[in-house]
Amino acid sequence: MVDKLKQTEERNQNKIDSIQILLIILSIVMLTYSIIYLLNYYSENDILSHFPTNLKSKNTKVLNPNEIGDSIGGILNPIIGITGSILTFLAFYIQYKANREQRDFFYIGLNREKQKRIDEDNVLINQEKKNHITNIKILKSLVHSMLNNYKSTADKIEVFLIKQESKPLAINLFKFSTNASYEYFKKLDFKNLYDSIVYSFQDKDEEWETDFIEALNILDFYEKLLVEMQITYRNNSQTKAETLNKVGEYLDKEIGNVLVDTELRDFDGVNDYLANVHNRNPDNTPIMPDDEFKGVDFEELQNKFLNKYLKNLQSAYNIRNAEKYKNQLDIFSLLNKKIGGEKFQSINYTIHLRDVYEKNFVDPNNFEKIENFMNRININ
Repeated sequence: MVDKLKQTEERNQNKIDSIQILLIILSIVMLTYSIIYLLNYYSENDILSHFPTNLKSKNTKVLNPNEIGDSIGGILNPIIGITGSILTFLAFYIQYKANREQRDFFYIGLNREKQKRIDEDNVLINQEKKNHITNIKILKSLVHSMLNNYKSTADKIEVFLIKQESKPLAINLFKFSTNASYEYFKKLDFKNLYDSIVYSFQDKDEEWETDFIEALNILDFYEKLLVEMQITYRNNSQTKAETLNKVGEYLDKEIGNVLVDTELRDFDGVNDYLANVHNRNPDNTPIMPDDEFKGVDFEELQNKFLNKYLKNLQSAYNIRNAEKYKNQLDIFSLLNKKIGGEKFQSINYTIHLRDVYEKNFVDPNNFEKIENFMNRININ
């Protein structure tokens, strides 16, 4: 549009009007002819510098004024009339041309104003488009970050499950990543975001609203699921740690009574306790370098120490029915039950976690739904 306006102006400025030039040339030629004719006629009849006279002389040819008027009028009137008509037509033509140019410039002005409004509208449209593109980029970036977090968490859960299933009584650490993307996602202006998605699809996809709601529900489900998993893990770990720490403290206290008893300290399993808890052989030498010792393994402690020691106590109590065996049986049986109960809770927690993991993280269908929907949102 702008180029066409410039072309119109240049055409008006550079256009050569052949009709106007022809009329001017004709006017000049006929006026010149009339002037030359008059000059020649007046000079020939000696009336250029004298008034006409009726006197006749030998050397002068005198014309009657009426003859002069008839001669000039009869010859020049048609020429002068035509010249006047040409000049009148020229005047009207120049006026017509001026009016036409004025009209052209008026339309040029209108077109410029129209183009200005179009340009302003285009600026607004482009700005609106940029805003929509920005909204979509933010949405995709946050969703992509959240999906990466879910996939990364899934890998961590798998590793954690393997450790839990191998050693349910161990304090297996599982660090949940802080999902800042979801916090930013919740702060998005969903009205503007909805407008941007509408702008993206532009009625080309009638199912997008359903898919968008499903994607939001999936994201919300996984966020709540991770929060619940984190709370459950924390409760399980804290309970396990507190129970086993108390068991360990009580064992350390009671094992002193065993070690000072010449009969009890020779029971099978006591040396296993020293090895498992204190990393020591019966002669008090370290089994492995202390910096490599990883701490108490309660599962091994239960299997190698408590089970053996309780069997020996039970056998001794069955034979002698002594009070000290009864006290020892009560104390270490209770500790064994506490460890067994915690193991049972930990195994059940692991089974439940395995079920949640396989239902929600092994099959990538939910993540693919979100990714496919995000890929459909495009603004060219």
